[in-house]
Amino acid sequence: MNSKTLISQVLYFVVLIGLQLMVMRNFALFGWAFCFSYVGAILLLPMATDSLVVMLIAFATGFVTDLFYNQLGINAAACVLVAFLRPTVLKMLTPAGGYESYMEVSIPSMGLRWYLLFMLPLLFVHHLALFLIEYATFAKFFTAVGKAFFSTMFTFVVVVLVQYLVYSPLGKRDGE
Repeated sequence: MNSKTLISQVLYFVVLIGLQLMVMRNFALFGWAFCFSYVGAILLLPMATDSLVVMLIAFATGFVTDLFYNQLGINAAACVLVAFLRPTVLKMLTPAGGYESYMEVSIPSMGLRWYLLFMLPLLFVHHLALFLIEYATFAKFFTAVGKAFFSTMFTFVVVVLVQYLVYSPLGKRDGE
């Protein structure tokens, strides 16, 4: 990873977590769609990042979010679950020739179809786990699924918008 890629990754991380803690924390669409932009910071980590490092970053991100939300590990648990499943989803989406060293998790690098197949299931799993843990009962299972679905769509749109704000299409990435 070159310095330009590292800077963009740090910028993604800071923007997505800052957006979550300062703006999206108090924002919901119709009480059903909540934005958890901080999950994008975990999912947009480079593909070559070690799984243990991703899980540690996910735990730290969820823990910090829990501190701001006054929750007891709900976000940390959901983030670690996503970090645990991330390598499996990446492996399922790996093309026949594998990934090039310069490829990163982004629409410009991987294409919209790949990006959708990668992000949407992991975002949905995160949101579903978050709402199920929050409700602590399966009596509200369908409410949790509905909120997870709408929150996944909302979060996906925000993460894509932030990605296009941070990503510079003028320069090529390392190796290109």
